[in-house]
Amino acid sequence: MIKYYKYAHWLSLDVVLGAVLCHCMAARLAGALINWSVIIVLAITVFCIYLTDRILDNQKAIQTTARHQFQSQHQDLLIKIVIGLVIISFVLLFWLPKAVLWFGFGLSAAVGLYLLAVFKTKLTSSFGVYKDVFVPIIYSLGVWGTALVLRPKIEWESYVLGAAFWLVVQQSLLSNAYFESFTVEEGESFPIIWGESKTQRLLKIIFWVIVVICVTSIIITNNRFALRTAFVLILMAGINQWLTTNPRQWLNNDRYRFVLEAIFLMPLMIL
Repeated sequence: MIKYYKYAHWLSLDVVLGAVLCHCMAARLAGALINWSVIIVLAITVFCIYLTDRILDNQKAIQTTARHQFQSQHQDLLIKIVIGLVIISFVLLFWLPKAVLWFGFGLSAAVGLYLLAVFKTKLTSSFGVYKDVFVPIIYSLGVWGTALVLRPKIEWESYVLGAAFWLVVQQSLLSNAYFESFTVEEGESFPIIWGESKTQRLLKIIFWVIVVICVTSIIITNNRFALRTAFVLILMAGINQWLTTNPRQWLNNDRYRFVLEAIFLMPLMIL
């Protein structure tokens, strides 16, 4: 059983499931119907992005992580799977709600412009740093935003807790880069440039901002699902913060990766 979970983890299927569950949580919070086509396209998009990123990594250098080695061994098959899923996602565009379709086009255009700016300007030398900030925004908009555009009227809880969700994603990505900084001597991520103490300070600030936002929402809101959503977001942020208080015990076999990606499965508790 553990072996198959590792395979799923190496294929980023836990990330895909986490994105779907967080989208469903956002949809329920906004009072929107959970659309099957949106969920499938979202799952395919997240899976293909993560898988393609690993495949490109393997082209740049010899990778030593178990995840990269696994994907390198099955690269030809995985490329065929990605191509097949991209074709399926294009077919599914005909079933997507118009609001989500246009939102997705706008998000794709923003990503394209960002990548163009990175590779056509001096941002290339600092790509890792800008990526640490840009990726959480795009991920949060893709997961949370696609739920909100399905509703013509959005209550304040969806926006406020959506901001908290974005901070949790930012915290998670920064935590991941923080753990990687212990095994990588050179790089362009925030933790490598800033150092351990400043990174820990920033992670603490993000954690407490999330807590303040969620606790304030709990006190003010009359929406029972918003209460549960705020509670889940606090738990997610708390686990992230707890991992970074003693990072070296989680470095063995990249155990931190399993936990950091598994926290996005926590919305299952309230769905």
